Amino acid sequence: MYQDLLRKIAEEKPNYNQEEIQWLFDHLGNPSPEIRDDLSNQGLHYLSKEKDTTGFSSQYGWVHAFAHGADLLTEVVCHPDFPKNRVHEVFDILGQLFKRMSIRFTDDEDWRLARVIYEPIL
Repeated sequence: MYQDLLRKIAEEKPNYNQEEIQWLFDHLGNPSPEIRDDLSNQGLHYLSKEKDTTGFSSQYGWVHAFAHGADLLTEVVCHPDFPKNRVHEVFDILGQLFKRMSIRFTDDEDWRLARVIYEPIL
């Protein structure tokens, strides 16, 4: 799984399935610096690459890429080992995301993205 996820980092439009997202969550606290740092970087940069704004699909169900990406980023930034000197990257990524979006989120992605900012404060 780890090698598959490493390959996805280089993709312009990575697509993560539920099993991969779960693996990322399960390994966020991994003591191996290599795995931990790679997962943090994937969590940070996923939203900067995502373009699919589909909320619900009658064919696939909840796609919700931005909401799920926000959940992952929230977990990364709230992790006790997340370096505080990288918080500015989170704000940069969120700022770039909102500047490039030409649509209005309509499936609760907005509050999931807001959690990235307020959860670390709580």
